[in-house]
Amino acid sequence: MLINLALIREVDEKMALIESDRTLDLDKIVRKALEQDSLTSSGLLEAGSTRKEVREKKKEFAESRARLEDAWKFAVEHYNGEISQDLILGVASRINGETSPYRNIPIRVTGLDAVLPPQPEKIKLHLEALLSHVNDHKNLHTIERAGLLHLHFVRVHPFMDGNGRTARLLQNLILKHDEYPPSIIPCEERLVYQSILRDALEGYRDRESRGEFLDAWRETLEASKPEVAFFNYIGSKVHVALESQMSAIDRLPRYIIRLRNSAPPGETFKAKKLFVNYFRAEDRLGQARVDIHRDPGTIKVIGDISPRAIQCILDHNGYEGRYTIERQK
Repeated sequence: MLINLALIREVDEKMALIESDRTLDLDKIVRKALEQDSLTSSGLLEAGSTRKEVREKKKEFAESRARLEDAWKFAVEHYNGEISQDLILGVASRINGETSPYRNIPIRVTGLDAVLPPQPEKIKLHLEALLSHVNDHKNLHTIERAGLLHLHFVRVHPFMDGNGRTARLLQNLILKHDEYPPSIIPCEERLVYQSILRDALEGYRDRESRGEFLDAWRETLEASKPEVAFFNYIGSKVHVALESQMSAIDRLPRYIIRLRNSAPPGETFKAKKLFVNYFRAEDRLGQARVDIHRDPGTIKVIGDISPRAIQCILDHNGYEGRYTIERQK
């Protein structure tokens, strides 16, 4: 494997816990917030390393953040489980705010001069080799596929601008498709991230220098230590996001609301809708559930809400004196 087996097992064990939890819908809401955070972090990684540079970048960020949102929406709508060059072009065009054909001139990437990107006429060949591995669902774990795309998309550097943002967005698209949280690299780790990335590119360069370009791809599982370190870094960020996802739900209070006088199903669902509308209108994290078969007249609420708020909602909608509230934790 390209990623430490213990890390993969820990991530997948947590994923199994989430899938077995009846709060899965709520978990998806948390994951959506993490995906939004990943877009913001990815954009800010393009800023300089000084406080002044980051401050200036934040001033310009509103427009680029909107483009990232548009690119993410496009990618989610058009991704069918395989990355294609058409999808790449569509994402990059939206990130850059204009049509983005592959570059037609040789370049040297600032800060990553250890590995020169391939010549323009070889871009499609390199991307074809990359995508053949990234779209391999049988031999690689989802996080490995995502990490491979990230690393080698940056190495190929097919566009004049937006390569890093495109690489990170497509990486998280692969993760989302298999219901993993995004790999979020905070802007505070910009220099660490760039160092690990540069070392991984050097490791690949050394492997490729020993033979033909396609041979290095056939030996993917013989990746160098720096390459493996990069994949583990990406995997660790997925793990951190997964823990954030789980703890965000675990910290939320849970309530059992019981309507008195054997409230009919319609009355129970009417009360449930009050809480659904509350979370939606207040933009708060939470959900309400009803299980009329197991517990008639009962509403289970998990979310960012206080007992006092629950009381106000019910009393102001005709339920005063007709319910009890039990906080579970």
